[in-house]
Amino acid sequence: MQKYYQFAFLVSFISTIIFGLIEWRAPGFVSYVFPFPLLILLTGFLAFWSRLAPPPIMSCLFCQIVSGEIPCHKIYENEKVLAFLDIFPVSKGHTLLIPKAHAQDLAASSMEDAVELMRVIHDLAPKITKAIGASGYNLGMNHGLDAGQDVLHTHLHIMPRYNGDERKFVKTHPSQEELAKVAEEIRGKL
Repeated sequence: MQKYYQFAFLVSFISTIIFGLIEWRAPGFVSYVFPFPLLILLTGFLAFWSRLAPPPIMSCLFCQIVSGEIPCHKIYENEKVLAFLDIFPVSKGHTLLIPKAHAQDLAASSMEDAVELMRVIHDLAPKITKAIGASGYNLGMNHGLDAGQDVLHTHLHIMPRYNGDERKFVKTHPSQEELAKVAEEIRGKL
């Protein structure tokens, strides 16, 4: 959709310049040959304005995961929330928990969704920790761009921690096969 807006903007912009130059060199010619120069200007304005508008919700990465457009390594799901492995985990078993309903951050979420997130965290985090043999976990939530929120959809991180490991927040890059194995290990013990 964004590419369409970019293309429409480019075509409108170029058309506006061409018709403007023709009208400047031969006043009245454009309105005689093409009686709708205002339509071109309006199209250009709308295309430009659409670039300033926020992207549609379906451009949200997590909304696309919820809808099934993008695959994930699912850990848990109910009618309100979805838990899946982070593709750049800071530790083995690093899981993201999101509400299925789009909300940019926790403050924009409904109270019902926020309570459900906490209820599932309360139940799921200890089970994930036990399933993969971790000795503890960190919960993390970045609220807003300035706080480091990369995906503008409410989400909580469950980051298992292991005895003797240094507590760090450096992203790793496991293969899809490694993630699938971890997801299976967790799901098998929930």
